[in-house]
Amino acid sequence: MRQNQTVWIFTVLIVLGLSLPGRAWSRTVAMQQPCANCHTMHNSQNAATVTGARQDALMKGDCVGCHTRTSGVGFDEGGIIKPFVWHIADPGYNEMAVSTQPTLAGGDFYWVADGTPLRDDLKGHNVAGIAVQVSRTAPGDLAVKVYDIDNPLTCAGVNGCHGDGTGTQVQQQVVSIWGSHHSNAPIDGSSPKASYRMLYGRSKNVLGGVLGAEDPDWEYTLSATDRNQYKGELRSLSDASASAAFISSSCARCHSNFHNDDDTGNTGTADLAFASPWIRHPVDIDIGGRGSEYAYGTGGLAANFQVQTPLGSETFTNPPRATLNLDAQNGEAIITCISCHRAHGSPYDYSLRWNYQAWPGGGYNGCGDCHTTKN
Repeated sequence: MRQNQTVWIFTVLIVLGLSLPGRAWSRTVAMQQPCANCHTMHNSQNAATVTGARQDALMKGDCVGCHTRTSGVGFDEGGIIKPFVWHIADPGYNEMAVSTQPTLAGGDFYWVADGTPLRDDLKGHNVAGIAVQVSRTAPGDLAVKVYDIDNPLTCAGVNGCHGDGTGTQVQQQVVSIWGSHHSNAPIDGSSPKASYRMLYGRSKNVLGGVLGAEDPDWEYTLSATDRNQYKGELRSLSDASASAAFISSSCARCHSNFHNDDDTGNTGTADLAFASPWIRHPVDIDIGGRGSEYAYGTGGLAANFQVQTPLGSETFTNPPRATLNLDAQNGEAIITCISCHRAHGSPYDYSLRWNYQAWPGGGYNGCGDCHTTKN
């Protein structure tokens, strides 16, 4: 009996310890929250429905509903902690991406949303529930898939970036990310819940998840040693297509012709050449050991990491690298799509991280962070 009591007390202490602020049950900290923050048992309260439409998995809302912030900035609203990707009011934007952030790592859908100001589709992804779906294809889409009001771009599901691509309707997005919010699984790419930001899909005709190291507060606080770490691939000249594990391959599922070749079967001989002279900006290529033009930031062989133009790496450290070794191509300084663009949206055309169009004279020349001698 005494032994059982000891085990019981020890178990309670562990549970209490994991429940303290800052102790996450899962990557998404969803299990730090009361279940009722996200779920409803009966979808009714005081003779009124909790939500306007049925939601799968007893959810109170869909992806957009859960990750929308009605006022202010940050990742804590009314004690509910989660990454907010759409602010109803203008959150502001820190172009140089230092200190605390009005928007989180992926940017914000505010600038592409319907309402005031009017939607500007150049500013980001116009996903269902945020912006009206105008009939169009994704820029650089070799498959020429048309998105419209009947076949909308969504956060997850068959037309989304997150999850395993299942679920054909907007209401079924949760099927694609099933169980991911409650997972403690290590990020090994084996499933949506074991993938970086639940990014899981097909590259080189092989299913797999993106790898990466997630910042616990989604880059609300940000520095060279307090940030996301994006997985990049040190591709050779002959390897024309990145594998599913790398962040740029996730973008290439829709924007394939911006990424040299991919698994859609592009056979154009000019496009397959992963070599200079470039016909598009290369990604998954290490700028280390390529000469003085690519000094990155402060210059020199030990370059300070620039949070406004984040480079990817093949391996991760804890804490992240504050300086990068540019003496050779060693997988520490890899260009990715995310180096220049926000995944969700920004105040700038093409979802750029910085206001290049206002430079010189204003804005910022992020290109010069890598092409230092041409700045």
